[in-house]
Amino acid sequence: MKEYDEVELLKDLPEERLVKGQKGYILEIYNEQYCEVEFSDLNGTTVYLGALPIEILKIVDKK
Repeated sequence: MKEYDEVELLKDLPEERLVKGQKGYILEIYNEQYCEVEFSDLNGTTVYLGALPIEILKIVDKK
């Protein structure tokens, strides 16, 4: 994973109001375990911006 990759959430995070399958973008890689991710709604408004474990994210395959 690298900065600006589109990622998909692999599990629900109800405390953050995020659901499995939600897509966002990596803004910064902190270390091997955590990165800063931004999730937006359909209008482009940020609904979550924060650090998440890399292990609960997967890169979206661009076909």
